[in-house]
Amino acid sequence: MMRKTLFILLFAFASLVQAQSLNHNATLFTVADQAVTVGEFMYVFNKNKDVGHGIDPKSPREYLQLYSQFKQKVALAESAGKDTLAQFLREYNGYYRELLKPYMSDRKSDEKLLQETYARMQTDVRASHIMFDLPENALPADTARIYKQLMVIKKRITRGEPFEVLAKHVSSDSYSASRGGDLGWFNVFAMVYDFESACYQANQGEIVGPIRSQFGYHLIKVTGRRPARYQVEVAHIFMPAKDEESAAEALPTMQEVHQKLLDGEHFGYMARKYSKDITSTSKGGTLKPFGLNEMLPAFEDAAFGIENDGDFTAPIRSSMGWHIIQRLALTEVPDLERVQGNLKTKIRRDDRSRSSQKAYIARLRKDYGLKVHGRSLDAVMNAMEQEKSTTNMRKAALSFDGVKGKVTLSQAEFAAMAGQGLPEGFTKEQVYGQLDRLIEGLMIKEAEKRLPIENDAFRYLAQEYREGILVFDLMREEVWDYAMDSSRLQAFFNENQANYQWADRYSGTLFTLDKEGMAKQAVKMLKQGTPTEKVMRVLQAKDALAVVSDDYENLEVGQSTPSQKAAIFLSYAALGDSVTGPAQHGKGWVVAATVTSQPAGPKALDECKGKVVSDLQASREIDWLSSLGQDFPVSVNESTWQKLLASGGLD
Repeated sequence: MMRKTLFILLFAFASLVQAQSLNHNATLFTVADQAVTVGEFMYVFNKNKDVGHGIDPKSPREYLQLYSQFKQKVALAESAGKDTLAQFLREYNGYYRELLKPYMSDRKSDEKLLQETYARMQTDVRASHIMFDLPENALPADTARIYKQLMVIKKRITRGEPFEVLAKHVSSDSYSASRGGDLGWFNVFAMVYDFESACYQANQGEIVGPIRSQFGYHLIKVTGRRPARYQVEVAHIFMPAKDEESAAEALPTMQEVHQKLLDGEHFGYMARKYSKDITSTSKGGTLKPFGLNEMLPAFEDAAFGIENDGDFTAPIRSSMGWHIIQRLALTEVPDLERVQGNLKTKIRRDDRSRSSQKAYIARLRKDYGLKVHGRSLDAVMNAMEQEKSTTNMRKAALSFDGVKGKVTLSQAEFAAMAGQGLPEGFTKEQVYGQLDRLIEGLMIKEAEKRLPIENDAFRYLAQEYREGILVFDLMREEVWDYAMDSSRLQAFFNENQANYQWADRYSGTLFTLDKEGMAKQAVKMLKQGTPTEKVMRVLQAKDALAVVSDDYENLEVGQSTPSQKAAIFLSYAALGDSVTGPAQHGKGWVVAATVTSQPAGPKALDECKGKVVSDLQASREIDWLSSLGQDFPVSVNESTWQKLLASGGLD
């Protein structure tokens, strides 16, 4: 699978160099009766011209030949009907859906959303709200009614009635209502996106709204802003205190501990001795790093309130008991580069990701001139709710400009599409709730139709994936699998035995020494037949840092070596002596000990099978391309080719 992906991506496109003087739709060459345009070839050339350039540079003409051969293979695959096979269609359609994704969104909105989210990370916000419930699929009339009711509440606030009092009496969010509407401190991703945006955009003390969210309408009052509490690591000494009596009993001990800390006692030691938090005492009271709303409020406030690493608090009380907290490390919001990957993942999973999609759909609605025919739509929704037949309702419910002309969705067609998935006994509100989904589907479908027509980059990209899959499968059948037949491979090897020969090969050890005397001793011992391992031990006993040995196996004359030392060994071993040296090299000395030598001779197939397979495949492809040239001849428009070269489009 990896091989296929790499093969396809080799022909995928990334950029197009525009040569304004050329007609990009002009035919550059034909394969049989299939034309390849200037624009297509420029796209391929400018994508692939630097691939392997340092190893095997190719001229534009050589690229033209390569691409024409690729197109011949495509023509053969299509003539054999491989582009109609179910397996091919499944694979290509899977790739195609993935290729569509980057184009089916508003890229500017995506980047703006990332920047906006990161900017908001810098600040914590505190807010209160008054909420009136409203289903997402509420009809326009119901939406307007709730909106007006909340506007009445807003006017009462502006006339002087306390926000907190009204929140307690009228808000449908019972959790926050009991606290006068207070939602506490929060940062990005803690609230639904529309609510979060309203809070971050409002001034402190300002009443904003009504704001629509998936839960209903909200009036919002921002009550605080502060630098974000990103993350802090602390240690603590803890004593439980569930009530006032136990708190009073524990306080003297905590005060005593605090005084000892002030006198210089080590915090970790004191935590191990006194703290009752069994999860942290063995670690000197150290807790896992935490951020906003991850600890009890009193504990969090105290921890983030410590000014310096190493400083500690006086005893502070939380709902769990008494704590003395020491700050170990405070982490500010990291740079965008460090967190953008994580942010992008969270954005995709968060409802804010819909804002990008909404912006994209809104643009498509405008570009395609979408019109919702309100009266016709209302009539068909009433009929659906009353379970009346909609088959003969022919008026337009929706219409827009399609790539091939006006597209109209009749009332009957709307009923059929919107009715899918609705529960039995559905209401008009539930039908209306299908409208946005249905419109989005229509707009996306139209955009997908237009994309390969209006966007050259996508059209070429999709085409290259399609053709890459076809040619990959064809190459496997005609070339790669062809060379895997064992009898065919053996026959090819026997016919070309002269191409698979060993040069002289040598194995042994190269000693590198700092001192000439030690080098001479090494030569003497080696010539006496002392094993190289023992020579090394004797020399290292004198000076372990003055000698290094490197062992080599089957180094072949005339072939590249893995290192400079290996090349030195091979050059001395090729002289034919079992021991060579000492020879001065740089600031030191070298001694070469040749253990085995193998003369030049033929290789066995197992010793060069990879090379034989590659050569057989290359030979097979040459023969195959020759036959393709007869069945699918290539004709180059030389005049257009010369214009392309002169334009600089292939520079």
